[in-house]
Amino acid sequence: AGWTKAQVVTKSPIEIPEVDGVQLGDDDEMVYGAPEDAFLVPTANDVNLRRALGMLGFTLSARGAYAEAKEVCQEALSLARRAGDRRGVGIAASHLGDVLAHEGSFDEALLLQGEALLMAQELHDVQATGAMLLDIAVLSTSLQDYESAGEMLGAVGGLAESSEFALLSFQVDSFDETLEVLRRQFGEDELDRITARGRRMPLDEIPRRGDRDDEAG
Repeated sequence: AGWTKAQVVTKSPIEIPEVDGVQLGDDDEMVYGAPEDAFLVPTANDVNLRRALGMLGFTLSARGAYAEAKEVCQEALSLARRAGDRRGVGIAASHLGDVLAHEGSFDEALLLQGEALLMAQELHDVQATGAMLLDIAVLSTSLQDYESAGEMLGAVGGLAESSEFALLSFQVDSFDETLEVLRRQFGEDELDRITARGRRMPLDEIPRRGDRDDEAG
């Protein structure tokens, strides 16, 4: 009981990692979960298939099925990269990063979230950009890179001031929790200086700066 299913119809066969509750339909259908809990994701082309896999990974992760979510997200990301599907890459990289963070693989998760941020910026998707900046701030806190986390929170605030953008309610909670961690770490005055620096930072420099930090390490 309680399984979520996605039905994906594709013109060509594709291997999808098996998860608990998997059912096979006819040759063109792959069905996840129990019929009574189903939601249908019909896809007429490969683009929709990649997006459906990305969302399936998110759903599995939200239910705590991290091993299954990891396999699905890895498949979705591989397909999106091969196709040059920037939005698909962003969706899958973000969800896979979340899964890896739950596993404690924060460095790898941070690289994926940086990739998702770059895709969001290239697509001029303000909402996704803000979400990725916040995710990177949370991950940086987990890595005890508190200064970078503060800069990312500042960048979120700067984006909200310059664009028609607002965090969702659960994102506001995450923002506030991270801000409180940083306030205890730095104190109010120093945190204000760090977040102010993040507000002034050009967003297109953030992924490149992360690359330089990785090389330096």
